[in-house]
Amino acid sequence: MVRRIQAEVSRRVARTGGDKDALPADLETEVRRVISEERIVGDDGIVDQLVRYVLAEMSGIGWLLEYLENPDVENVTIIGSEAIFVDFAGGRTERRDPVVRSDGELVERIRALASHYGRQFGANAPYVHLRLPEGSRLSACVGVSRRPHVAIRRHRLMRQTLADLVNLGTIGADLARFLRAGVIARKNWLFSGAVDAGKTTFMRCMCAEIPPQESLYLVELVEELGLDRMPERHPRCLTHEQRDANSEGLGEVSMAYEVQQSVRFNTHRVMVGELLGDEVVAMVRAMSSGRAGSMATIHAEDSADALERLTMYAGAAERPVAPQAINRMISNTVHFVVHLEQIWVDGNGSEPHTERVVSSVREVLRGTEDDYRSVRSQEVWAPGPDRRAVLRMPPTVRTAELLAANGWTHPDRRVH
Repeated sequence: MVRRIQAEVSRRVARTGGDKDALPADLETEVRRVISEERIVGDDGIVDQLVRYVLAEMSGIGWLLEYLENPDVENVTIIGSEAIFVDFAGGRTERRDPVVRSDGELVERIRALASHYGRQFGANAPYVHLRLPEGSRLSACVGVSRRPHVAIRRHRLMRQTLADLVNLGTIGADLARFLRAGVIARKNWLFSGAVDAGKTTFMRCMCAEIPPQESLYLVELVEELGLDRMPERHPRCLTHEQRDANSEGLGEVSMAYEVQQSVRFNTHRVMVGELLGDEVVAMVRAMSSGRAGSMATIHAEDSADALERLTMYAGAAERPVAPQAINRMISNTVHFVVHLEQIWVDGNGSEPHTERVVSSVREVLRGTEDDYRSVRSQEVWAPGPDRRAVLRMPPTVRTAELLAANGWTHPDRRVH
């Protein structure tokens, strides 16, 4: 039935000279019209489910729908036609039966999916990164490993806020007030952590505290933050993805170049989904050019390591920057580093599971004129006994004053 409806919708779109890759709302209207004409009997729930199946097949993700619609799934890893490994919230992993009969079929499915989004995949383009319609990130490779691999990262928490993270135990209520005050005070933030530590989700929650009248400029390898899909929160949001070169080697647009362009788009804040290399210098320069309140994520072992990696990436860029020069820029532009990690929790009667927590918040200090051999900092919030961040020391006087003006004061200075 799904294939019959899909074929009829495609036929009608082709007949009218339309595009089968049209806006989802347009396709959904046509799918519902065909279902009505076919006189398919069922309540609204059954019809809605059928519409989802048809649209999924038309966008090339029907074979993945079981995992993309499961609210508890966090990651999916496909190794050729051998098996699927599914990671669930809480740390549980299950091995599932394969969804393809051969490695070649898997490659063809990914190639068709990539083509649907205007990307290439194959011998001449062994890697591809895509944002799927419901927001997940798909990465795949072929020809550079013994078997083709597919990795899907799902974003379960798209509309959460700092208040929700308090309820989840990621942060405490006082830290939430500290972070919210820092966003309103237009401090520049760097979010660090290992793979799957929750950096993107946390950055999205921080962005929820930004006043809606402010203009946001997002740069990502693959769109994952999804802020432009929440116009009620972010009505002025411009999202950019890195663009690969075409088959002729033309048309490539790097993240670094896109960050550089932010100064020309009436932007209040710049957000970079993940700092990986050359875009580090561009991001720091953007922060120092009036884009206060900007944010970015980076892979790092702890909050101190995050600052060292900024210097390392800048030194290894296509146009490297001397350590003392980049250290000066970092010291004068980045204000805080927030580090996230996953911890194992004894369920107190339930199954042990993993939780994501903020373990450290580090304030970056301005250097002295004669000493930028390193970036100086202090850990204001440090890991407590359970690895959750606890207040260790007050921020610097000037920062404390700014935070106090925007809703957070150190406990010693509160009036009881």
